[in-house]
Amino acid sequence: MNLISIRRAGGWFAIMAAVAYVLWILMGGLLFASAPSGAQLGEAEGVLSFLGGLSEGQRALGQSMTAFQLVANVLTVLVLAALYLVLRNDGPVRALSASAAAALSVPVNIFSALLSFPLYGPLSDGFASATAAERATSVSLYTFSVSLLEAAEVTSSLILGAALIAYGLAMARSAVPRWVAWLTLAAGIGMLAGGLLQATVAGQFGILPSIARLLWLAALGIGLLRKMPARAG
Repeated sequence: MNLISIRRAGGWFAIMAAVAYVLWILMGGLLFASAPSGAQLGEAEGVLSFLGGLSEGQRALGQSMTAFQLVANVLTVLVLAALYLVLRNDGPVRALSASAAAALSVPVNIFSALLSFPLYGPLSDGFASATAAERATSVSLYTFSVSLLEAAEVTSSLILGAALIAYGLAMARSAVPRWVAWLTLAAGIGMLAGGLLQATVAGQFGILPSIARLLWLAALGIGLLRKMPARAG
């Protein structure tokens, strides 16, 4: 497989991963937009009550969310492999270190995907009619799982953010369009900043790394699919 074919494959994998992330975000928005007015989704009991009352169609939507998140992560692995092969001749050390660091974030993302809706469903089943003791147990488990989820998201954001910065530096010396290199650097900085803000200020900042990852994948896909003229220096 020649370098042009690898570059094109990586570009399409990146585009497909970006589309999968968009569908994941849209499905999440549709699911929680269906919450009744007055639902206290900022509290554990409110979330469990809402999830426990989901219809079969809404549960299928939640499961589809998880599926698209997993698909996006698998495609990201293929993107990282293709990107390493594209960059290895121009900056082998940076490309290898960036690929290794970015690959570490993928299992963390898969863990967080499996920790969210697939786990919350069983915890919320029958929550409305459960005894006080059963409700307290479900709330405690939910709260603990949310803590693990946030820790996984922050870890992934910091690892992938650092990796994207290394990628950007490697791309700056490659035939990849320079705007992709700069955008990769910006995405890495955005992911680092979002992860730090999520860990130290508020969990709502966790959306920033997701947006940075989505924009990076889309831009990278376009950049890899475009013709890359050789660039001196």
